[in-house]
Amino acid sequence: MVMPLFIGRERSLEAVRAAVANDENLIVATQRNSDVLDPSLSDMYAIGTEITIGKALRMPDNSTSVLAQGRRRVEIVEFTQWEPYIRVRARPVHEPMDWDRNTEALMRAVITLFEKMVSLSRSMPEDAYTFAINIDEPGWLADFIASTLSVPVEARQDILETLDVNQRLQKTSIVVAKEL
Repeated sequence: MVMPLFIGRERSLEAVRAAVANDENLIVATQRNSDVLDPSLSDMYAIGTEITIGKALRMPDNSTSVLAQGRRRVEIVEFTQWEPYIRVRARPVHEPMDWDRNTEALMRAVITLFEKMVSLSRSMPEDAYTFAINIDEPGWLADFIASTLSVPVEARQDILETLDVNQRLQKTSIVVAKEL
């Protein structure tokens, strides 16, 4: 999935520049407290996302926005570099690729709720629903829908960190239902 990523800190911008210059992917993770300017490993959530950087745009407030495509979920193991940007060692988070009828039913339920949410929302484009119905992997579906919601970071992070796809879909369904 392709999503905009807004970058305000110079250190993060340096990481984006290096990734683009070296044709590398980037690991993004959420800080537990965004007020911490020099985060340590314990200041970060353990599960993040490996992304590919697309087009970068300079915003009117001098921040930068990039189009980022999520590749896979990763667990951050350690920081290996702090300057001029943080570099980490991470390992992929594997989830089972086989699912059952219960998983398919959960996917249909989440998509139905999401369709209703998109139709009632003034700010969410209908393309979001079209994109969602074309996702055939349950984990990606849960992650995509969670990423579109205007809910606290902790709720989205909880979904991202849930390894069992059925539980992830259930959590996504609950969050979407609450948004309705």
